[in-house]
Amino acid sequence: MFYKNTYTLPCHYKAKEANLAPMSPEQAVSILRVSTRRQLDEGDGIENQRRANNDYIRRKNYTPVYEIVIAESASSELKERVDLEAALTTISSMRKQKKVDVVVLYKSDRLTRGGAGEYFTIKALLVKQGIRVEFSTEQIDDSASGELLEHVLAGISRFENRQRTDRTIGTEKILTQDGFWCRSAPTGFENARDENDRPILKPISDTAQWELLCYGLRKQMAGTHTITQVTDELRTKGFYSRKYRSKNGEIKRNLISKATWTKICRSPLYGGMICSKWTDGTIIRAKFDGPLTPEEWNHLQKALSKNGKKLVKFPRMKLNPQFPLRRFLHCSHCGSPSTGYPSSNRHGTWYYYYGCSNKSCKKLLITTKEGQRAFIEYLKTVTPSPELLALFREVVLEKWDEKYKALTCDSAETNRKLQKLKKDKQALIELMKQSHDNLELVTELRKDFEKVSNEYTLAAMERNTKETEEINAEKVIDHCIGFLANSYKLWEMSSVEDQYRLQSLIFPEGVTYEGLLGKQTLKISLVYEAIRELEGVENVLAAPRRIELRLQE
Repeated sequence: MFYKNTYTLPCHYKAKEANLAPMSPEQAVSILRVSTRRQLDEGDGIENQRRANNDYIRRKNYTPVYEIVIAESASSELKERVDLEAALTTISSMRKQKKVDVVVLYKSDRLTRGGAGEYFTIKALLVKQGIRVEFSTEQIDDSASGELLEHVLAGISRFENRQRTDRTIGTEKILTQDGFWCRSAPTGFENARDENDRPILKPISDTAQWELLCYGLRKQMAGTHTITQVTDELRTKGFYSRKYRSKNGEIKRNLISKATWTKICRSPLYGGMICSKWTDGTIIRAKFDGPLTPEEWNHLQKALSKNGKKLVKFPRMKLNPQFPLRRFLHCSHCGSPSTGYPSSNRHGTWYYYYGCSNKSCKKLLITTKEGQRAFIEYLKTVTPSPELLALFREVVLEKWDEKYKALTCDSAETNRKLQKLKKDKQALIELMKQSHDNLELVTELRKDFEKVSNEYTLAAMERNTKETEEINAEKVIDHCIGFLANSYKLWEMSSVEDQYRLQSLIFPEGVTYEGLLGKQTLKISLVYEAIRELEGVENVLAAPRRIELRLQE
């Protein structure tokens, strides 16, 4: 074999022995470098560079010890400078072992296309370590003319590279503005071509990963989960970020991170749109679809940006079974509605409290058990006695009958009025038919007809407002009486929704804890007020003392 030693290089370096015969004590390292995949086999490709470098080494009687192939842009997504630095590091380590004296490249632009400054910086780094840099196709010596030639060639390389970059960027910019994708595929996508061979993106071939991406975005769009919660769930289910190549050449991928997921949620690309510096910051419709539609992506942004930069939290339960009196129980000092909050001790036991929602007050602080016990006891005190409820039933039924009879009489009178107006309308229609030759008379009859029609319409509306359904009054009243007699029992066994409705019916303006303890007056519903008035009437109507004749003494 021609090469004596072989070293393992990071990334995409290819080292192999060459069939050259040692002819000089100076040891040479051959560097072959291409920038595009097409250059691997065409033009100044790897084989042409290898042939030229090998011939040059033979002519100079150098001993070839190592060959490095750098094809980063042609076979990797890593930046060019990373691979070149790794190559220089390898050469430096070989120099420390006195295994290299000269580095041979095909042309000066194979070292760098960054211009004279970068070119001479890299060369000075090697020269400082005692390593010469030579080129197999360019005769550059250490004379003044050689130094000038180096500057000229480095400048030309930089110029050509800039021209190539400008042409590439110009083409990519035009394609991007038309909705195509000219970069490497982000997480969840693969690079592809449309029917006209223009660059687009398509869903990743791993359908499980694509489904997880769609699932995560739609869950985030609901606005009920934080970025961290969705990221943790996706990591648990095995959602990965895009693949990358490590320095040792291995293809790896990591589980999705919170930062990456945030970028995905904020990227218009996942809504089938493109926004970049090549579109001047304008969002345009892409020539391919994303996991979300543009409308869904906009909805996702609203969910993420709601309340400033905070995410939408889980909706708080307005009616919490642990706090049925929350916002119904008011602070006795400032009148603010109460709030409910839990607290636990070091043993994990939870306690629930009602407190004043006014931060400057905070004088209300009771346990939920205390508040609810006081509310039930107060309900018992306002529950009418059976005697009062029986009297209330009789009064209501009596009033009901009176009202119902009055409405029935009014409705009958309205029906008779409607029948009379209907007959008048028919009579006017007949008169207009008979007097069709007399225009003046027909005009007067038409005015009378319109007047009667208006009266008929008003009467019909009045009848509709006075019509009543036949209702079993006793059944309705008995149901109400049962509610009034067992309100505190019903409240204890009801759901939190029914509890809130029930307590709001009895106390329309809420209650205070001092009021429940009897230290303040609470406003109660009109039904309970009416029953209290009946209690006063019952006391007034007590049986008078019997009149007795007084005997003369």
